[in-house]
Amino acid sequence: MFLKLISVLLIVSLAYVANGQQSAPLTVSARSGVFTGIYFNSTRAFLGVPYAKPPVGSLRFEQPQPRDYIFGTYQATTHAPSCWQSGKPAGYVYSEDCLYMDIYTPKGYSRNSMPVLVFIHGGRYWTGAATDFPGDKLAAIQKAVVVIIQYRLNVFGFQPFSDSNNNLGLQDQQLALRFVRDNIRAFGGDPSQVTIFGESAGGSSVLHHTIIPSSFSLYNNAIIQSAWQWYIPTVAQGRTKMASWAATKGCDGTTDIITCLKTKNATDITPTAGQSDFFVPMVDGKLITSLPLKAIKEKRYNYDATIMMGHNYDEGNFMAYSRLGWVPPNVTVTDATYNTSIAKYLNVYFNSSQVTDIMNLYAPVAAQLGNWYGGAEFFGDYYIVCGSILASQYFKADRVEAYYYLFNYSSPNYPANEWFLAASHGNELPYIFFQDIYTPYPFANSDNLLASRMSSAWVDFADNDSPRSPLSDWPTNYPQAMYYGPNASDFKATKPYTKDICENWRQYFEAY
Repeated sequence: MFLKLISVLLIVSLAYVANGQQSAPLTVSARSGVFTGIYFNSTRAFLGVPYAKPPVGSLRFEQPQPRDYIFGTYQATTHAPSCWQSGKPAGYVYSEDCLYMDIYTPKGYSRNSMPVLVFIHGGRYWTGAATDFPGDKLAAIQKAVVVIIQYRLNVFGFQPFSDSNNNLGLQDQQLALRFVRDNIRAFGGDPSQVTIFGESAGGSSVLHHTIIPSSFSLYNNAIIQSAWQWYIPTVAQGRTKMASWAATKGCDGTTDIITCLKTKNATDITPTAGQSDFFVPMVDGKLITSLPLKAIKEKRYNYDATIMMGHNYDEGNFMAYSRLGWVPPNVTVTDATYNTSIAKYLNVYFNSSQVTDIMNLYAPVAAQLGNWYGGAEFFGDYYIVCGSILASQYFKADRVEAYYYLFNYSSPNYPANEWFLAASHGNELPYIFFQDIYTPYPFANSDNLLASRMSSAWVDFADNDSPRSPLSDWPTNYPQAMYYGPNASDFKATKPYTKDICENWRQYFEAY
């Protein structure tokens, strides 16, 4: 097995540094204009490529508008500003003019038309930026075109105060996908091989595009990673809940709230994380007509797309850590802290009777595992795990081509004081992008092996509609799922994609 590991790492290294004998040109002529990029490591990187008119001034809170043809040569050589948000560390530059994408391709053409992977970032629809997710190594090593898009966030992308334009962030994503469809061939990509993938809010964005008919023609395959929040509000609920927030901005019910908010500085109306529970995708009766699980149950999803879906073994661990006092699992969490936190997050969307029922459901879990891990189980199940598992049951009943995975790997170099977070929310991403994303640590040999396996599976799926290869023998006997577990060299490991407690969430996730 050691020789196999060395062989794989050698192949990966050669693939990364030998991207063709001749570098592809830095200037390309596309349908929307002429773009000049930069050589970045072993890729051509076209950074800050605009796909929409800036949504500023009168276009704030309006549907995204396609950019006019760009005359002259557009210098796509620097990252665009991030969309307005709060909570980022110092150094980020924000702007409402943020509808841009980064495009990474191998420095040398490996073939005329490469598979295209379009990544939609996470961040609870409240935060996130293209700069957080460099696509250079994934593109160079796996010979693909990797696109990282930005979209409007929080109130700018998901306002509930009018009867239209409520899911603007999702509409931004649609327009970005149209740009990819119309232009990606100039960058070496195949417009008939477009896979959308995303994690957390990006995963649920992908999920939404599988149930939004106007998105169906914009991609071929969908990878849904740790889809966030299977229970979303209606526009009416959001409007009622956020009226008090709008009033603090000087926009109360005596005026048209959207007209009023258009007059405010972006800094003054950017919400905090705690104010963002209703600035998320919502059931608007137009773009989104029901909760996602109900749409899947009723077979209102994209039958033409092949779907890959999965989550991490310890999805709830970071949420338990951050919501139960920033303490590790070996520190006792009191009953009062546990109950207060669980109730706080349930009270956002559920009535008192529902809150009681759900808390009673998880009381035995906390009694058995302790309050810290009981909280982790609740947060993971509620926000991510159970919706994904229930959806897989409907997909299985209705179709053949769907693949599932579970991630439960811990790098030997992961920070020792945060050992309990290694397989938590978002921590599969380094092994897809082939570099650290949220937590910096040097890759060990086993990390490189797992990254070669997972990144290969993602690109193979985009290229061939299947993630199966000698590096990852994905099962086809549902409910078995590919298991990226502690042993990075176990190419055939599987685990069942099931969880008994999830059946109790069905009534909530199919409520409307």
